[in-house]
Amino acid sequence: MTREEFVANKQKELEKQWEAEYQTTEALCKQQASREAQDAKEIAARTERLAQEKALEANAKSLRDVETCPVCGTEVAKTAVMHNIYGTEDRCIRKPRLAKASGIITEDAWDMLSDVEKTNGFVIRGGATLAAAKILKANTDNKINVNAPNVFGQKLFI
Repeated sequence: MTREEFVANKQKELEKQWEAEYQTTEALCKQQASREAQDAKEIAARTERLAQEKALEANAKSLRDVETCPVCGTEVAKTAVMHNIYGTEDRCIRKPRLAKASGIITEDAWDMLSDVEKTNGFVIRGGATLAAAKILKANTDNKINVNAPNVFGQKLFI
């Protein structure tokens, strides 16, 4: 074996060794990048979760702050736009402008209110019952079930 052959063989061995080291280094870099991407996702999820928890805590705190309603005199959350009056079927609209903006009060109903009611709020007699009936009507198809028992002269709906 000549010197050139020996050097060529050693060079080939070194190149194979370096290629193996390079491939190992590349695999480690890819694993590191993958791990960093996963960590970034987890950190973002944790940050979002903490922000949501903080918002829920602030919301709960604002709901714990109560005051006497100037319209009906019951204790309600400061943020309440409307509420049912405890022990009655009445509903109190304590912030009419916000109720209008959120769609609780329609444009037609708003036009029928007096200026005092628009600024100070008002009580709807039987408003809780009306709201429950509206929800019930919206969520039932009002088909009479012919197999239902006749209870007190009324047929039950399905």
